[in-house]
Amino acid sequence: MFRFDFSVRTLRKLNQGGEVISSVDMSKYSTFKCGGRAKVLVLIKTLEGFVKVTKYLKDKSIEYFVIGAGSNILVSDKGYNGVVLKLSGDLARIESTGDNTIEVGAGVKLSKIFAYTSSNNLSGLEDGAGIPATIG
Repeated sequence: MFRFDFSVRTLRKLNQGGEVISSVDMSKYSTFKCGGRAKVLVLIKTLEGFVKVTKYLKDKSIEYFVIGAGSNILVSDKGYNGVVLKLSGDLARIESTGDNTIEVGAGVKLSKIFAYTSSNNLSGLEDGAGIPATIG
């Protein structure tokens, strides 16, 4: 059974400015637009916040899962009695590292990567065009 023995305030502090929302309608975070509520949604903005939040949840034995664009999830209409971590912020950025290479956060949508690579004359990712997902 899920133990909900933590404070949202603690999650907010660990998440370093990212949002923490209780009782979230997961249909708003799924490409299928269906499903019930999650106990808590944490919008992760930094890698450090991700590390701190996941360590805390593991230490407390609190069930959680990570999503990007929500393209590969179906949440039960009964909901999810745990914590959902959605990658955003620094984890959804693209950065050129020189020599025709880029560094891409796990939360970057594939469509954004294709637009970036196309406008910067980079190639090799075209086979994934049209997939409504994130890189992670």
